[in-house]
Order: sequence, then C-alpha cells, then structure tokens
Amino acid sequence: MLDINKISLKNQKTWDLIQKGHTSGVFQLESELGKQWASKIKPRNITELSAVLSLIRPACLESGMTDQYCRIKNNQEPPFKFNDEAIDKILGPTNGVLIFQEQLMKFGGEIAWVDMERLERLVMVDKLRKGIGKKDLKLLADLKRKFIDGCVRNGRTEELAIKLFTMIENAGRYAFNDAHAKKYAMISYQTAYLKANFPYEFYSVYLSYSRARQKAKEEIRNIVNEARMLGIKISAPKVSLANKEFMISGEGKDTRVYFGLSHIKQVSTKDVLVLKENIDSLGNFCDFILLHFDKERLPSRLRSLCVESLISSGACDSMYESRSVMLEIFNVLKGLTPRELKFVCQEIFESEEKNMTVIIEAIIKCSRDLCTKGRKELVMSEAKSIDLKDRETDSWRSSRERDSLGVAFTKIFDEDKKDHNITCKDCFRFQKDNRGQSGKMAVSVNEIIPLVTKKGKNPGSEMCQIIVSDNSGSFKIACFPDKYKKFKPILNEGEKYIINVQGTGFGWCLENAKVLK
Repeated sequence: MLDINKISLKNQKTWDLIQKGHTSGVFQLESELGKQWASKIKPRNITELSAVLSLIRPACLESGMTDQYCRIKNNQEPPFKFNDEAIDKILGPTNGVLIFQEQLMKFGGEIAWVDMERLERLVMVDKLRKGIGKKDLKLLADLKRKFIDGCVRNGRTEELAIKLFTMIENAGRYAFNDAHAKKYAMISYQTAYLKANFPYEFYSVYLSYSRARQKAKEEIRNIVNEARMLGIKISAPKVSLANKEFMISGEGKDTRVYFGLSHIKQVSTKDVLVLKENIDSLGNFCDFILLHFDKERLPSRLRSLCVESLISSGACDSMYESRSVMLEIFNVLKGLTPRELKFVCQEIFESEEKNMTVIIEAIIKCSRDLCTKGRKELVMSEAKSIDLKDRETDSWRSSRERDSLGVAFTKIFDEDKKDHNITCKDCFRFQKDNRGQSGKMAVSVNEIIPLVTKKGKNPGSEMCQIIVSDNSGSFKIACFPDKYKKFKPILNEGEKYIINVQGTGFGWCLENAKVLK
C-alpha cells in the first residue's frame, strides 16, 4: 500500500512531468497558465515549486516578478544581490526575488529591529504584517520611519533602508504566505507523483471525475488526447466489461484504460445497471437485440437512444464487425409492431445459431407468416434490403465516436505517415521548443473555433483555432488573420487536409492547407 506522505521528493519522473508542463489533473498546475510557467521555470524541488505556485497569480504576473524569477532561475540574468549577508540570506531561496510574506517580515525582524528585545521585535513585525496586509497607509508611514531608523542603527545606510522598505511596500501587493505555498506545493507534487508513476490508475480516476467539470465533453477529449500523446493506452468502451466509470484492464503491455459506459452520450446509470444484470447472457448481437426488444423474457430493457449510442461508440464491436449493419438491423426492428416484434424475438430466441442472418431470416418469416397484407411487402423489402457487407468508412466511424464519446478512436488514415513528415504527437512533444521548426501534416479537421484578435497590427481581425487529428491523436493549431482569410473558404469540419505548420515558440500555426483527396 502506497503511503503518499512517505514518497520520495526526488523522484525524477515526477519532476520531468512538471518541467515538461504535462500537468493536466495536477493540483494548482492544471490550467494553461500553470502548465506554461511550470515548463518555463522548471522547478527542481518543493521550494521552487512553491515559488511557481505563488508567482502564477495575477499580481505577480502583472508586476513582472514572475518573468524576473524565471530569467534568474534559467541563468538568463544573475540573481539580484545586495552584497549584505543577512539580506541575501533571506532572499537566497528565491534567487533574490521577494516572493513570500515571511521574507518581508524577516526584513523587519532580522535587519531593521534585530537589536530590540524579542517581544518588542515581534510586536513591530506583526504591525508590519498588518500594515502590508490591510494596506494601512498611516501605519505604514509610521513604520517606514522606524524601519529606516532601525536599519541605520544596525549599520545599514539610509539609502539601503529606503530601498528595502520600497521592496516591502511593492511586495505587499503580491507576496504569498510561504507555509501555505509549501503545503500547496506538496499536494501538487503528490498528484504529479501519482500521474508520473501510476499513469493508468491516475487517468482512470481523473477521467471518471471529469463529468463534474463545466465542459465535461471537452475535458474528456483533452484528457484522453494527452494520455494518448504520453503513450497511455485509452480504448473505446466495451459492453462486455459493463463498467460504469473508466476502468483499467489487462496486464503489462496490454494494460489500458477503457471508457466508462455512463460517459457515452445517451447512456444512463440505469442503462449500465441493465447491462450489468444481463452481462453473462450478452455473447453476441442477437442477445443484445433481445435485451432491448424481448419484453416477455427481459422486462428490464435498454432505451433506443442508448442502444444506438452503444453501437456508434464502438462498445458493441465484439458482437459484429460493422456498426452500420448493426444500426440498420436495429432500425428495421424498431419499425415493427409489438406483435411482429414478439414473433421475431421468439424466432431468434429458439434459433440454435446466433448471427445476423438469423435476425434477417426471422424478419422475413414474420413478413411471410404474420404480417397483415398491407405490411407484408414493406417488412419483406426492408429485411431483404439489409446488406451484411461492411461498407462504413473510417471517417464515418470516427465521426460517430466523436458524437457519442467526445473523442475518436478509429484511425483516420491507413498509415501514420502519408505525404507528411510530422504528426499531432510530434507537435505535442515539441510545442514548447518549436521556434523555427516547420512540417507537413495529414489531418482531419475536428473543430474550427472562430476568434477575434485583441492586439497586433489589426485588432478585431478574424482568426481561428483549429483542432486537427491524425492517427497519433489530436492537437490545436492557430490560424492567424492573413491565413484565415486565405483558407477560410476551404476549411470545413470533418474534411481531410494536407497542412503546413510553423513553430512560434509558443505553439504551432497554419501556413498552408489543401484538401486531401
């Protein structure tokens, strides 16, 4: 049994995950802002991680402190030093940047008023804390004089004292509680540890709780995509597993997370219970059909919309190779009268064979032996029109999956490399280190998100973000105004393209696009 409070704080897998910004689901770092700054600052220990959590707040970002800390941390500029041992010791853990409330209080207790009696010193430090916290200008004005006098009394120049107090005043807008930040950083590290070292367990739980999110469908798509990009196998649902939530199945290289049935569009908790109750008798599509239509023997039935979603999502793939054929047969059966359905179900139930041909023959027999004169020809023609040949395209299957699951599992292209040299997975891996890079991709356009520029040469210009996918996963690229104007007439959701992309150092943008025939 893992004791999360006893894990090593030097686990390299964990720090690699944080430093690469793969922090979806990681406490305090799952936002785009958290991912961005975690990958920029690249924390190596709890102290640096607590600094990241403190610096990604609005006041710090606006003040420029976040950028300054990042530059110093990455050796792009030297740490700021006062050449004063006591002062530099206080600022040392944060590379010379004043981040935490405890640091500014130490300026008072260890620099300005160090010569006072302990109780008197504590009172002065507490007044400083209150003055900063409550932005009490009158109190701060009084403390400023006392702070400067104290510094001078203890061997510092008045100029240095004024500089220190100015830092204290400015830090009051953004300084965070160090103890609080370290507690948060520990929870962040613990969740990152679980993600890095127990990825399948992490993703199965994370995905199961995603329905509570405001945009649950989008959330699931993003999580599944990230998992696939990181080599974690996520699979379409299986009726045979009868799992309500996401679950782990398989061992070793065959380990994967299976989609939860209740996360399929139109599938309710009640539907999952019906499947669970009858799981031992669901060996083929005939059994599945009886579960829905046979009122005599199986009173607990699935709803029509549920059945259609289960088929479209791929949950019934083990029953028959063609989803379109299963849907076609189901729709023909839906059109039968209760009396006709009873007849067909009885024929299927009594048949020794349990295959698609049995269902079709049962419908034909029904039209011949039971249907009224007015319906005989209609039912017969519908039964004979059923073509058991698999004629659906990969695009059709992936489209149905996206509609029912929010994400597609069917491969879009026959090969991973088809007239292109990079994939969505490549873009994901090099998103933060792609300046000057370019490539050609074969993709399907999943979604076009219209946007309007706020800055730049022409504020208010139309642009968009395009979510594209290939066999490796999906990825979001930017299409700036000049390119959007050029390619807008040919960009359509569901269409396949050969596109050229360019790295910007922050992401990838569209350079060229042509329809893939």
